[in-house]
Amino acid sequence: MKEKFPMRETKIINKYYWGDAVFGPRSKGLNDTIAGIYKGGIRLNKELKNALVKINIVHKTLGTISATAPGKISVMNNSIPEVVSIKYDPNKVTGRYGPGKGYSLFLDEGIKLEVIGKIGSWYKAKLSNSEVLFIPDTSVEKLPVGTPIPLGSIYIIRTEDSEKSVAISLGLNEKLPYRVTQPNSSTLELLVYNVTSNIDWIFYDRKNDFIKEIKWDQPEEGVLHLNIFLNQKTHWGYSASYEDNLLKLKINKPAKRNSTFLLWGNQLDGRIISIDPGHEPDYGAIGPRKTREKDVNMKISLKLKEMLENAGAKVYLTHSGEGLSLRERKAKVNSFNPEISISIHNNAVPQGVNPIEYNGSSVYYYYSQALPLTKLIHKNLLDNLGLKDFGLYWDNLYMCRIPESISLLIEPAFMIVPEQEELLLADEFQMKIAKSIFNSLEKFYEEYSQSQGDGLP
Repeated sequence: MKEKFPMRETKIINKYYWGDAVFGPRSKGLNDTIAGIYKGGIRLNKELKNALVKINIVHKTLGTISATAPGKISVMNNSIPEVVSIKYDPNKVTGRYGPGKGYSLFLDEGIKLEVIGKIGSWYKAKLSNSEVLFIPDTSVEKLPVGTPIPLGSIYIIRTEDSEKSVAISLGLNEKLPYRVTQPNSSTLELLVYNVTSNIDWIFYDRKNDFIKEIKWDQPEEGVLHLNIFLNQKTHWGYSASYEDNLLKLKINKPAKRNSTFLLWGNQLDGRIISIDPGHEPDYGAIGPRKTREKDVNMKISLKLKEMLENAGAKVYLTHSGEGLSLRERKAKVNSFNPEISISIHNNAVPQGVNPIEYNGSSVYYYYSQALPLTKLIHKNLLDNLGLKDFGLYWDNLYMCRIPESISLLIEPAFMIVPEQEELLLADEFQMKIAKSIFNSLEKFYEEYSQSQGDGLP
């Protein structure tokens, strides 16, 4: 393409620093302006194969400077669809909204996608007429030329009740991408892509009193949308996966409430709880006195474990000091099949945020089913520790992204603040943290567990 395409100067104005916006003064504005950034756009109208891009900077008196961009451009031949299949990943392959950007959905092995572009090492795949996602090229297998574009249909939805969960099954002719979202803690939404509804039947297991109703619609061509309404304040986790071409969404029921006598009962007896002592083998945050966060996290975890076990709970640690990678920790948590998963840390802030001014107790969640317990723990930490309120956060943290249980992460104090480092070294303060979490769990089971023999709390 021999044409010349103009570029225009675009000023970049930073109105805020992300660390301040999340952890610091929040509204503190910046006026950093970066000039000299030139941008332009062109529409490719020719077939290109590893084409180079040459850039010329022209000045009236200084002349012209030329450079060749490091990237190359190729144009896909869209007349023959390119289809790929997702490779196996124990934690599923993450589809993103852009190359290296935010999470869009999680993909099972064998799901097929139509590729419509590529940016660097990221494939751009079509979900619908209005949605795309990006996946690493190392996470897919190219299927033979001539493989048809993935497209399915569905005509029946079934529910299957069991003691601890309800499974919603959708029969498809091949594995198609899907997304599970939660508008609130008592509603789930399931979107299935590249499918056309032919639904005439929704079968409800007569033993089921957990699901209130399932409704469906087709908001656009190739997208099936299910709303799943529950008869509960919240569910206790979910998992979605394919069994051959059968898509199963399994929703965990609340734990059964322990029987009470004279209006009191031990609600922690028999519960299955996972505790993740944060960090290891890495040290985590390092305090002014060289205290390693991982050591304090382990001490608090062991104190909480002992309290819960004394109350009759079954408690599992993700590790006992040997450490695990984040990906291994998630798999370890799910191997315990816990009702609740708690990751224990102590905090630091990004460079540029003053930790002496901005610090305190905070709790983090990702999935809506964890929000009620997150609020309880946050309140108890503030009431019992006497530190500042550093906030309750929805955050894309790995140990919060365990949908199969109620999963959250706790940052009781700041390791890098000298006074709080001293507190965290004290056995009494560690006990306060453990007791705050213990009391929150007890309250959560009292309020959100399910009455014996009753589908409603």
